[in-house]
Amino acid sequence: MAHVRKLIRHAAAALLKDNIAGVADRVLTGRRRALTENHKPTILVYFGDEEAERTANGRPPPSDRTATLYIEIRVQDPEEVDDKLDDIAEAVEKRIGATQKFGGLASDTLYRGQDTVAQVPGTTIVAGMRLNYRVRYRVPEGNPTHDTGDS
Repeated sequence: MAHVRKLIRHAAAALLKDNIAGVADRVLTGRRRALTENHKPTILVYFGDEEAERTANGRPPPSDRTATLYIEIRVQDPEEVDDKLDDIAEAVEKRIGATQKFGGLASDTLYRGQDTVAQVPGTTIVAGMRLNYRVRYRVPEGNPTHDTGDS
């Protein structure tokens, strides 16, 4: 079985592949993706920092983890991109907000805010918005590939 982080990342991507504002099959897992010039709207799903703590005794003890899930939206257009970013972000927030536990893999998911980036190389605006979510999950210490069922 895969690491619980990987399972959550893929569950989030699957949730977002349901044709969000013309994104469809351009929902990708992983943070490092070279996007072609004049690419269509794309969503990248990946994890950032994570903290863990032992909150109970046992053999093995449970490891309660809190990780940052990033959902990064990238658009490229000769016109203003803010509306496109906000339209896609609205759909993402609704879908993630409605599922919060990713099929029991997580105990909680909380929206924490967003970062925005824009560049204007010539006549095309390249913009991105990164939505930040705090995801909590629990695994047995030393075995991050399996959910304890306590979510």
